[in-house]
Amino acid sequence: MKGFIAKSALTALLEKVWLASGNTIKRLDVKFAGTSAGIRFERNYGALSASVILPAIDETAEVSQDFFNDLIGYVLHELGHAWFTDNDPWDDAVREHGKVLGGIVNALEDCREEMAVIKSGYADNARALFVQLANNVFADGFDNTMIENVAAVIAVEGRRLNGYELIVPDQFSGCPWAEEIADALSDLRVCNNTAEIVAVAVALWEKIKPQGEDEGKGGDEQDGDDGQPDDGQPDAPKGDEGEEGEDSDKDSDKEGDKEGDKEGDKEGDKPSDKPSDKPSDEPDSSKDEEEGEAGGKGNGKGSVKNIDGADLITKQAREVSEENVFGLPLRSKVIVGKINWS
Repeated sequence: MKGFIAKSALTALLEKVWLASGNTIKRLDVKFAGTSAGIRFERNYGALSASVILPAIDETAEVSQDFFNDLIGYVLHELGHAWFTDNDPWDDAVREHGKVLGGIVNALEDCREEMAVIKSGYADNARALFVQLANNVFADGFDNTMIENVAAVIAVEGRRLNGYELIVPDQFSGCPWAEEIADALSDLRVCNNTAEIVAVAVALWEKIKPQGEDEGKGGDEQDGDDGQPDDGQPDAPKGDEGEEGEDSDKDSDKEGDKEGDKEGDKEGDKPSDKPSDKPSDEPDSSKDEEEGEAGGKGNGKGSVKNIDGADLITKQAREVSEENVFGLPLRSKVIVGKINWS
């Protein structure tokens, strides 16, 4: 199928799955840029305001079924953060301990929220999609002896502990911190929220951090770098050439803003070259609005059964015409916003 059809199908899927969970949408922007995925969101009593970034798609190129299924996996992962992740304890931990700790929080939280999505029944084939995506993201492997890649080890082995059928090799083998990570993953299994995940991550970091790593951190003195991870669905490791898969999703978005300004906003928000999905508070509602509740919410009113890429493509293709091909809307009247085609 052509890229513009895939884009339309994915934006419609975001809306459909969120609404099926018993929540509403106030604003939903979807951007296709780079090779990353990410979400920045605010919840106000079930009403979602969010900007979602998905990997770039050439509108005129053919999109393979396998790649499209990966994109659906990204969509469900990002929605998992909107349902089940609380930003505040994560942000506080990053400010105090720095970016590597943020990546560890990110990796642990990814494993927890994906299991929450699976158990929620909001999309009943979520597990199969998450398994495929994890196998594809980590297919090339990474150096598990680098402290920057502790999060990647967690991302792989935490998902294996979730019961995913991974073909990725065992990442404990040869890892200097294998025992400490295994203990943290054991604690992960009883975590019920992001705050508990942060406590596990901090305890692990205190055991493995290089001497003096936290010195000078804390408060608001990070010089504009919030240190939050470029989460990666799943977390992308740091490579041999110094490319970080745990950079900040906020940083990625900020860099994209700058790039978009330089180019007349043709490119918009460009995420980093690795998948990212750490959600961060970026309130879009007016200041006098009542602050929304945190945590994954949904009243269980329904679910999306067996999300099938081919079905989505067929449905969206029927709606394409010369008049609306570059302006296919999110069709719910509750949405205020636009789709940003990158």
